[in-house]
Amino acid sequence: MRSLSLLLIVLLALCSCQFISSPEYEVHQFPEDKSKVWIFIMAGQSNMAGRDKVKTIDTATDYRIYCVDKWNKIQLAKEPLHKYEPGTAGYDCGISFAKEIIHYNNDSIKIILIPAAVGGSSIDQWLADSVHRNISLFSNLLEKLDVASKFGVLKGMIWLQGEEDAMNNKSAGYEQKLLLFFKQIREATESPDLAIVSGKLPIFKKGYHWEQISSAIENTKTLLDKYSVIDNHGLTHLGDSLHYDSESQKIIGQRFAREMIALINLQSRK
Repeated sequence: MRSLSLLLIVLLALCSCQFISSPEYEVHQFPEDKSKVWIFIMAGQSNMAGRDKVKTIDTATDYRIYCVDKWNKIQLAKEPLHKYEPGTAGYDCGISFAKEIIHYNNDSIKIILIPAAVGGSSIDQWLADSVHRNISLFSNLLEKLDVASKFGVLKGMIWLQGEEDAMNNKSAGYEQKLLLFFKQIREATESPDLAIVSGKLPIFKKGYHWEQISSAIENTKTLLDKYSVIDNHGLTHLGDSLHYDSESQKIIGQRFAREMIALINLQSRK
């Protein structure tokens, strides 16, 4: 009996050591200089959260890219990043975005992503900090930013949202609401010049108020500084004519990164 007890103690100790030494939890490796750790918010609804299947090859981690998870813990980022909706969690644009940012800058920085998108969320819900699918949308974003800000500096936000408003005939006033939301996020994060990049609605979906919402997203460029919109052409869906497939998500991430780079005035190393 004593031998069995000792064996159990040893096994438990080994399991504990393996967990503690897991690279997913080695967040102490952040540099003391917070300017070398860049934080980016990912917000919106399902096309930001990702819906396509995550392949094993896409779960590889990169020591330079972290995220704040659903439970407000910092860990090495790997797909799926958004875990608020376990049954639909899929491949998003975050890793692709972060890798492109690093490629255009240098290997001396690390990135912390804040996945804060929740499927089916409307612009009204974001403005009102509504509880949607058990998540307080705006508060959840700020909580995770607070965690990340202990290690780095907020550089920008990428935003994909609008399908919910288009399908529910809420295009009227969307442009004003979007502008108000972006101003609200800048005020709440104390970042008046926060770089923001949006994506328009997928062009493979027709009907509803698709074009009106996309036009509002594009027109906001004339009303807001340090704001840009990515091109949405040449992208494909996963078979439902609504959500981007994983290959398109990778392209979206790269497009977001290039626009973000232009906004924050990075120097290309190419």
